[in-house]
Amino acid sequence: MENKRHYIIKSIYLAKYLQQKGFELVKVKMNKFYPKHNVFLFESTEELHQAISEYHNTREELRALEQRLCHDIHE
Repeated sequence: MENKRHYIIKSIYLAKYLQQKGFELVKVKMNKFYPKHNVFLFESTEELHQAISEYHNTREELRALEQRLCHDIHE
């Protein structure tokens, strides 16, 4: 989700990952659709989009590894 020059992140885990990668959190706002939750705004850059892709790819790889391990344990 983008807001002109900001990219809106709904996941606190992704927001923390991006901060650990050196991206600056611009602002935290209340999620207008789910007021009990926050959204996290980062400057929308190509590097940010690349880091988000890396995050999702890593999560998918970890899920696949976890499934293989569980499968091996139950055989």
